[in-house]
Amino acid sequence: WSPDGQQIVSAPYGQPVKFWNSSTNGDQVGQPCTGHSSYINSLAISSDGCLIATASDDGTMRLWSTETHQQIG
Repeated sequence: WSPDGQQIVSAPYGQPVKFWNSSTNGDQVGQPCTGHSSYINSLAISSDGCLIATASDDGTMRLWSTETHQQIG
């Protein structure tokens, strides 16, 4: 869940990070975050809700903007 409770963030097995609207009928919000070449095994949202960190079986960790869904690190 995002800190404001408005979105759910998921990384389904074998799929990119996705954002879902929790205050309506669960519609996907924006485009998924793509970039890892293997399964995401860890996901964390910053306390201010601005960043998501992901770690993957491809041996990388990435940072994403929750606003643009673009990789920033």
